[in-house]
Amino acid sequence: MNAITDVAQQVLIGLLSAVGAGFALWGAIDVATGFSQHNAAKQEAGIPKVIGGVAVIAIANLLIPKIFEFLTFT
Repeated sequence: MNAITDVAQQVLIGLLSAVGAGFALWGAIDVATGFSQHNAAKQEAGIPKVIGGVAVIAIANLLIPKIFEFLTFT
């Protein structure tokens, strides 16, 4: 790969990882506040956010390099 696609790949992975980390943190805060307030609905709403955030991070780190590898014609 050339330098431009390497930089683009790293920027895309970084942005998606940051978004995933934000969602995971938001979900963790919802779960924690649900525990402190004894609010099961808030806990249940936070768990999918945590799982979704972790999934976005995993997709960014696993699939983005494969996509760039597929799109590279060298």
